[in-house]
Amino acid sequence: MEIIGLFFPAIVSVWIKHTRNTHLTWNMPKILFEYGIYVLINVLITGCTITYGLGLSGVTSDAFNSFPFFIKYTIIALVAAIVVPYIEEIIRKYIKVTLTVRSYDEQKNTHMEEH
Repeated sequence: MEIIGLFFPAIVSVWIKHTRNTHLTWNMPKILFEYGIYVLINVLITGCTITYGLGLSGVTSDAFNSFPFFIKYTIIALVAAIVVPYIEEIIRKYIKVTLTVRSYDEQKNTHMEEH
């Protein structure tokens, strides 16, 4: 039950992302990388929700053997897995970060030309 609770919701996230963005290709190394990132994000969000939202601190992997906890965790993880691709899409659409990288020699020449 641990494997289902921890790793299955990320499959939902990858599927939603690729069905909404038809220009993405299904090549295996990229999919595995995205899957790994979604696993980390979903487990982090679900863990924070259970710890801080539900107030259940000290939860260990043994809790997955309890069916009521497993159901709660899986439902929270599936909701997070559905929401995360949409949040990612909104962030990619409205927030852009541009980095300009120049070499040290290029900066030195530009500075010398200005003076």
